[in-house]
Amino acid sequence: MGIERNLDHLIKLIASVAEAFTAALFLPAERGDTVTLTAYHSLSPHIRHDCAIEVGSGLVGWVAANGEPIAVSDFKPETTTLGFYDADEEIKSFLAVPVPVGDRRGVLAIDSKRSYVFPPRMQKLMILFADHVGRWLHNSAVQALMVQNASAIDCLLAVFDPLAHARDPTAALEAVMACPLDLVGADGVAVALVDEGGETCRVVGSAGETMPACRDLVVSLEQSLAGWVIRNAQALALTECREYYSKTFVFSPEEPHLGVQAFLGVPLTGGSGALGVLVFLARRRGAFKEAEVSTARLLGTHLATVLRAAAAERRGGWLANREPNSGLPNLRYVRDRGRALLERGTAEGHRVACLTVALQELDALRLSAGRPAVDEAVRGVAAHCRSLIGERDLLGRDEEGRLVMLCYGLNVAHARSMADRLLDGLGRMAFTGPGKPFSVRAKVGLAVFPDEATDLDALLGQAAYNATGRQGRRRGGRQLVAGKGRLHGSV
Repeated sequence: MGIERNLDHLIKLIASVAEAFTAALFLPAERGDTVTLTAYHSLSPHIRHDCAIEVGSGLVGWVAANGEPIAVSDFKPETTTLGFYDADEEIKSFLAVPVPVGDRRGVLAIDSKRSYVFPPRMQKLMILFADHVGRWLHNSAVQALMVQNASAIDCLLAVFDPLAHARDPTAALEAVMACPLDLVGADGVAVALVDEGGETCRVVGSAGETMPACRDLVVSLEQSLAGWVIRNAQALALTECREYYSKTFVFSPEEPHLGVQAFLGVPLTGGSGALGVLVFLARRRGAFKEAEVSTARLLGTHLATVLRAAAAERRGGWLANREPNSGLPNLRYVRDRGRALLERGTAEGHRVACLTVALQELDALRLSAGRPAVDEAVRGVAAHCRSLIGERDLLGRDEEGRLVMLCYGLNVAHARSMADRLLDGLGRMAFTGPGKPFSVRAKVGLAVFPDEATDLDALLGQAAYNATGRQGRRRGGRQLVAGKGRLHGSV
């Protein structure tokens, strides 16, 4: 309202100085093909308040197109030909001068019923007024842009601050979903992420008018705009989307009708490829200006940073719980989860058996065939062990290279039966490859909680002793035996 009020005061001043019947200011429309009546002061009741004149049409349009002033003395045509009167006012003279507005032009016009001609002095004065209006509009636009930018910066900080402090993908997604959509000029926002196997991409979060029905939708990498962004790891901005015609979709052919007129996709890059895509949609054409695309890129970069950090943390956690050579869970992993398994057994009245498999002669195999042969043998035994245990049971490897199995609900008899099956299976396993044959001896020691151990450390220690110590050692009045088996193969 401040700009409009100031323009009205300025036009009244110009009308008074020129003693004009009408003084009118036309400014270029956003598309640039018309000039619109923005401010005026007139003694006529027949002004067309909402008129827009095509650039190049009539006297006003000619000035806007050519950037030259025009003065008409002894005006003969009907006043309606000027384009901003609804009725003839029988004016006698007309003067219009260009107003510089950035890289386009507006028009400042006056007319008179008292004089047949505007003198040269008035023409020069009008040119000075037009130049003043142009500079004032420029300064006002710059000031408004500064205010807008300051507001945009505050808005960006409000969005990026929680995003920058997000420590997990869920918090980061919530921050993006809460982003004011007008910051990017969108009606809807969605995030689709590729799973860790890299085979499936799914919409994991969405907000806005167009998006709720897209949650959990699987993205077609070959038949969608989002898929194109992921495949090429490049941003894609389409300010005008044509009808799909069953060829191109935002996410997949199964998506609901979104009424999309503009699309903006930003890749969430990590490593050599894309972790996913950040998508903005608009229901109007011409959306997503350059500054809005830049804002979307910033959001995508911050979100991708959080996702990469979370992925690295997951990998670090995975590695921290794995034995480096075989990739099996280490004793730390078994201890962390084994205590909970024992607590559950105590609460539910079930036993927990520990079976420790000690592979003998691994050092000789390492010297003769190298580390890869040892790791292959350990992984083969681990695969056999894994085939015998249930979903709630644990399998890992301790610091001495022994395989450790914690089996829920097994008493001593059941544990001995499992040890027999384990050893019998190992006796039938064979590893083949180039080179000479090898043979690795295996022993299995077992212990049962709470019969032979009161806590996890004691349980692990007893089973390990029975796998490596004297066969038939007595603990607590019960004899726990260690079996023997032999693993054959060639390297």
